[in-house]
Amino acid sequence: MWPTAMLWTAQVGCKDDGVSSDGLTSETGAPIDLSLPVPAGASRAGRLVDDAPTFGGISSEARPGDYLLVNAVARFVVQDARQGNWYLPEGGGVIDADIVRPAGVPGRDSLEEWSTLFGLGRIFVPEAFEVVNDGTDGEDAVLRVTGYDGPMRLVEGALESPGFVPDLHLTVTTEYRLPADSHLLQVSTTATATTSSPLMGIGDIVLGADELLNPFVPGVGFGDDQRARTWSGYVSERNDVAYLLAAAPDTQLSVSGYGLLTELASMLVGFGPTEPLPAGESRTWTRYWGVGPDLATLTAEMLQVRGEQAAPLDGVVVAADGPVAGARVVVDVDGEPFTVAVTAEDGSYATSAPPGAAVSVVDARGTGRFTDLPPGAAPISPYSAPAPAALALRSLETGAPVVPAASGRGVSTGASEVGVPGQLRVTVADGLPFVVRVAFVTPDGPTDALRVQARPGGLAAAGWARDGDVVLDVEPGTYQVLVHRGPRFEAWEGVVTVEAGAESPVSASLFQALRPDGWVLGDPHEHASPSPDGRISMEDRLVVAAASGIQVHFGTDHDNLADYRPLLVPLGLDDVLTSVVADEVSPPLRGHFNIYPVTPVPDQAPNDGAWTWWLEIPETTDGMMTRLREQHGDEFVIQSNHPMDSGMGSSSGWTPGDVGDPDYWSDQIGAMEVMNDGEVGNYLDIWEDVVLRGGLVTPVAVSDAHDYFDGKLGFSATWLHVEGPVTDAKIATAVRSGAVLPTNGPFVASNVLPGATVGGGTRVTLTTSGASYVKVDRIRWFENGVEVEVAPSTTATRTLSPAADALVYAIVEGDQPMAPVSGLTPWALVGPWRVDVDGDGFEAPLPPFPR
Repeated sequence: MWPTAMLWTAQVGCKDDGVSSDGLTSETGAPIDLSLPVPAGASRAGRLVDDAPTFGGISSEARPGDYLLVNAVARFVVQDARQGNWYLPEGGGVIDADIVRPAGVPGRDSLEEWSTLFGLGRIFVPEAFEVVNDGTDGEDAVLRVTGYDGPMRLVEGALESPGFVPDLHLTVTTEYRLPADSHLLQVSTTATATTSSPLMGIGDIVLGADELLNPFVPGVGFGDDQRARTWSGYVSERNDVAYLLAAAPDTQLSVSGYGLLTELASMLVGFGPTEPLPAGESRTWTRYWGVGPDLATLTAEMLQVRGEQAAPLDGVVVAADGPVAGARVVVDVDGEPFTVAVTAEDGSYATSAPPGAAVSVVDARGTGRFTDLPPGAAPISPYSAPAPAALALRSLETGAPVVPAASGRGVSTGASEVGVPGQLRVTVADGLPFVVRVAFVTPDGPTDALRVQARPGGLAAAGWARDGDVVLDVEPGTYQVLVHRGPRFEAWEGVVTVEAGAESPVSASLFQALRPDGWVLGDPHEHASPSPDGRISMEDRLVVAAASGIQVHFGTDHDNLADYRPLLVPLGLDDVLTSVVADEVSPPLRGHFNIYPVTPVPDQAPNDGAWTWWLEIPETTDGMMTRLREQHGDEFVIQSNHPMDSGMGSSSGWTPGDVGDPDYWSDQIGAMEVMNDGEVGNYLDIWEDVVLRGGLVTPVAVSDAHDYFDGKLGFSATWLHVEGPVTDAKIATAVRSGAVLPTNGPFVASNVLPGATVGGGTRVTLTTSGASYVKVDRIRWFENGVEVEVAPSTTATRTLSPAADALVYAIVEGDQPMAPVSGLTPWALVGPWRVDVDGDGFEAPLPPFPR
């Protein structure tokens, strides 16, 4: 999935009714100070004049000029008529939403976009904003936005078909109304047809942060189906925020027929009645957008505003060691999941639900994932305003007030008593980052996936330390514990018994088996929350990368220039990890391409300056590369990602020796993935064909990791030849020159740097090394793509003496999986070397692709 944007110019409106669009009161002309707390019984609306009232979170992006609706319990930011970030940057919709938190407490906005749709592929585009009531008179705060329906440019850009989404010719008014003390924002949209329109219903698209939010809908809980429903919601896995999209009284949300949208990313979609709209007529659709501390708070309020029957439901979750805070309490109605409450500090929960509701499950085992950040550390957004960004960064160093989230206490069915966790404390004496995997000795029992969070990667628990120590809450039991730091180090494993209420210490020794001078281990393809399909926060991505042995992180998020570098010092990782600003340019019909290093331009362009291919639809892939050079200069590398899987090879119809459609091919590629997520397959074949035809294309191995566990992180990676301090320029030089080593474990030392052009008669000696679990069995030599020698050893020497100019490379292999750390068998690619036999310049063995 890829973010979308729209370029246009709009005027901010001001009606002559005594209240202007910037929230000035008619009586005094004094601006409303939106940074002041709103007392109970009141609400406010106004235009932001600075960033003091904005709030942080993993998706925050509010800026001065946007509009804030806030009361004593909830706050919503409506984006001004400016081009924003993420998916739907047109403006006019809610871009940030959070509960009101005490001063100095970081925000927890986890909402990327919340906007209005008109059928499939048409979206609300604002032209004018009016603060109808700023709330100072004691009435509801009201903001009115007027505009029209425009195309979702992502859809047209992805299909490379401008005008594909037909114009419905609507004029649109959306009114946002926030009552005092309510978690629900009432949203009323009126569409008027200027010509007869086949209106497919007015609805909403809610894009939540996939890395934190779990969709939850009545009847199926955390499952999924397309039935009509009264509401849909999101539950934060950290228990710090929840969201609700609810229909107005006597109506339901239709979601059938919109599977295309819901497949693009984590989103909630809901529409009102579908009916045609004759010219001159209007349709109004009213619904509620909610943000609360938990889902049960929102559903209780929803039942009240819809006038539906409800009865109190309350209780206390306890354990042998006392009340349990931060437990998830799943409430069923008629045997189906209905809502989720979260217990308070005293273990209590209180809500209201339809008659006959009952607690079905108490989930107190948590996510099972632990990074040793300070308690209460807040997730980071690359697009937060300066004030909330500074607050979030400080929390990475000093922590912040904690939102309780029970962990390691197990699951209770039909009862309100859970277990007592034990603590597994793992330390490594050198104080460096590492990974902990806690696996079941006895197989885990079945899980109710509709009501209970899944185990982390099939494990009982997993941890990532950044400073040599991490504590994991686990349910009492006996576990197989593995501690490792990627392929540069030996691993530690053992069986540990954890008892309830006790700490079980593990002191692991991770001997460094590999310390190659002048080389650093990088991963030129990783994702986190700035990617629409990223399922890990930015700060956790850096901790996980460092713990997995990566020394150079590349922030290759889809169509974003997210800068991870400011996080390194607060995280204490600046001595062990470098980050490179990068972008995965992702037009689906042309394949995905990483560019690095590039320079972000915060606040000067959407997505910090990433090229918006969906607005400037390229005619050819070569033209796209030229446009990237115009945007970012000439100093970056262009890398072809997963070339035969949504990559340039598959897009162009490549077969050996031929490119089916040259318009989808480019010779401007400087690197190509030969291993992705530990898999080689036909990626090696296309790379070999390209370099045999004269392409100066460097082979790289990457994880393409999107969450905590995928991608074989640390083991599907690339050694980069960098001497002295690591800099962007040196990294780019190493990749451009081919001085790299794609590998999933072994390191291979060579007396001649990979990528070099050498003369005939050059002797190349290879020596493999690595941790004891990385066992190499052979070295295979290839000349012009043909295997010419196999050395059944960990070392090999070959004299490069072909009859004519030739391309030579070697593949290192092992037969045994690298257990217990990795299930992969050892593999590395060394080279290529271009052998210039006569010293008159290297001539490629094969002719260029026919074009």
